[in-house]
Amino acid sequence: MRVSIELDQKAVEELRTFAEGSSAEEQVAAALADWLRIKRQRRAFDNMHGIGWEGDLEEMRNNWS
Repeated sequence: MRVSIELDQKAVEELRTFAEGSSAEEQVAAALADWLRIKRQRRAFDNMHGIGWEGDLEEMRNNWS
């Protein structure tokens, strides 16, 4: 998909220090992929709410032999 956007030049230059040699297009694609990964991880984490854990952590720490 081709899209024309204005990018913050300072942010693009700062990002280049982490991803040397990559074009602005590659940087945007990588940022989008990272953003999606973080959102998916957050959704997975949120879906774990209520699963819970039952047990005695102190007992497990002291009786693991």
